[in-house]
Amino acid sequence: MMNILPILIVLVIVVGIISLVSQIMKRTGNRKGKYSYSNRVRRIFVSYLAILLICVVLDSVLPAKGMTEWKKVHKQDLEKEGLDLHEAAVKGQIAKVDHEFRVKNWNFDYHGQKLNTAIKSNEFLNTQIVIERKNTNDDKIEATYYKTRSSMNNLDITSIYKPIGLKLEGDQLSFLAPQKSKMNFSEFANVFSVNQFTGEKSFSHNSEFMEGQSILYLRIPKDLQIIDKSNLSFEYVE
Repeated sequence: MMNILPILIVLVIVVGIISLVSQIMKRTGNRKGKYSYSNRVRRIFVSYLAILLICVVLDSVLPAKGMTEWKKVHKQDLEKEGLDLHEAAVKGQIAKVDHEFRVKNWNFDYHGQKLNTAIKSNEFLNTQIVIERKNTNDDKIEATYYKTRSSMNNLDITSIYKPIGLKLEGDQLSFLAPQKSKMNFSEFANVFSVNQFTGEKSFSHNSEFMEGQSILYLRIPKDLQIIDKSNLSFEYVE
């Protein structure tokens, strides 16, 4: 409703201008046709008014394509999700995390005593690694990738994100950067005829991006020694 209010104000102003100009033209008519020039001006303003009305109707029944596909989210909720996920991970309470944040699972059989970790490519990997040691040496490495929601201008864009990859080769566990996702954003602005009354500047809005918390949770055998060559942030369960 607030978005329609400036348009209604413009329409009232335009109607007032049409009425005022029509009265002036009636008083200043010429000999050949007292109302000829007045009618011409009236037609121009009526056409202008009709265009504005059509724009209002189209804006109401035809929303911007694609906008209805994204859900609204609040920054405070996303921040809390990230903090709760990290806290649950380092306390070993990851099983309590909401299922929607569990993106992918891996299971590897591993019989070595040492395990090297490295990034497969030179790309930046914004992921926290949390490691939990089991009570036994079961020769199995279990991995789960978690990621909380992300947003762009308060719209949930989590679905476009791809998970990281894991690959076990010999005595090395490699972290692979996720596939890149591409998004195209368009900005919609009111026409000049509206902005001249509202004072809004075209294409003057800022975009706000917030990426969710990303955690790779590893459960490893009790005595397995980790040799990190990835330079990622590693934490062990308390």
